[in-house]
Amino acid sequence: MPDSVLELSPQISLLPVLHGSGDFALEVRRRILVGDYDCVAVPIPSAFEDPLEDAVGRLPAVHLVVQPEGDPGQDPESATYVPVDPCQPVISALRTAVEREIPRAYIDLEVDRYVEQASVLPDPYALKEVSLERFTAALVPALPTPEPQQMDRIHWMAFQLHLLEMDYERVLFVCAVADWPWIRDAYRQRLDYPEPSPPARAPETLFASSETLFF
Repeated sequence: MPDSVLELSPQISLLPVLHGSGDFALEVRRRILVGDYDCVAVPIPSAFEDPLEDAVGRLPAVHLVVQPEGDPGQDPESATYVPVDPCQPVISALRTAVEREIPRAYIDLEVDRYVEQASVLPDPYALKEVSLERFTAALVPALPTPEPQQMDRIHWMAFQLHLLEMDYERVLFVCAVADWPWIRDAYRQRLDYPEPSPPARAPETLFASSETLFF
């Protein structure tokens, strides 16, 4: 049995993060460098893999990997995007895994239209003084119940973790803080999962103008 709430099994470890946090980006990098992982999994659909890793290779220049939503041949009404900058923990995980030649797995669910679930969480500055395990455990009572699409994504990612166990000995899954308790439950209970929706449009890489960046 795992000896930590963040260890799903002897083969799978969770690393919950706050997106957009430099403190978490540093912690992710540190844990991968000192760990003995043979796979790093991220909560991003597989369609993003090639353009995203190309953009990671262009760091420190900041890019956006954008997937327009809607029917092909029509002007997109909305888009899903992944910001590629050094202060994103998931990007830090991918960048470090590429540097160490650790295989990467993109295990999020492909959806027709991504629905964001907003949540208000504490400043990650506390991570400088407390362990990641204590920080994330303290947040559990304040986490909102996932919306239906988010729960579908959680069940799919838990299923993908079971598949990764068949190929790898030590997998680190960098997931959102808001998702990890439900990912743990879905993984352990082997809950049913939905089928992915093939993306109607391919993601593309866009350069972020320096005038639009905070730093």
